[in-house]
Amino acid sequence: MHYFRENDELIEIKKLGESLVAEVFMEKSEESLQLYLVKKVRSEFVSMGAKEHIEQQQMVLRQLNIENVTIPEVRYHKNQSLELRQVFHKGQLLRAWLNERWLTEKGLNDKCSTENNKPDITTVLEIGIALAESIALRHKAAYIHRAIKPNNIVIQKNPIRIQLLDDVRILDEIQVSQLIQNRQYQRETLPYVAPEQTGRVRVGIDYPCDLYSIGIVLYECLPGHPPLFYLGRCR
Repeated sequence: MHYFRENDELIEIKKLGESLVAEVFMEKSEESLQLYLVKKVRSEFVSMGAKEHIEQQQMVLRQLNIENVTIPEVRYHKNQSLELRQVFHKGQLLRAWLNERWLTEKGLNDKCSTENNKPDITTVLEIGIALAESIALRHKAAYIHRAIKPNNIVIQKNPIRIQLLDDVRILDEIQVSQLIQNRQYQRETLPYVAPEQTGRVRVGIDYPCDLYSIGIVLYECLPGHPPLFYLGRCR
């Protein structure tokens, strides 16, 4: 496990993505030049019990000591915001990777260009195998990820390698269930969430939740959108 120096200052390199809850950046240590992935949680989502909620998850992950799972360090700030920092390996967020392959320039209807650039079935299968192997290590240790989606997956090519993010969650299940009607949450997260995680069905959260999310991610790689999200509307 990597530990941060108390006075280790990070320099922002670029923004990797954002969600309703946080913005994600690539940053570099001034001292060691090590790259880090920094998740800056918006202050409105830092509840009174956030510190205890995060520290409890960190403690569980340390006890489980799961192979290839990075436990992020947490920094709290006086303005009630917080950051989760972890070593950044080479690659890019799967969301950005998919966008590069499916989104054409605004106003350009070049279907042939999009068709030639989209992921082939071999690549999608390699992504699926890498995700399955990564989540199997967690399930073997009796740990459920609960947040598999393109914004939480770092992909490396040649060969395909996967790094899962967000093993330490900011929101608890009650907070998540309260976001169901938020339009941004509907676009970015809800399509990948198993029904039992929404709080709308009386089924316990278990390992199949992660398998459901992996299936949705793999489906999206082929047509360019998740199965339950199309034309800007959740169904």
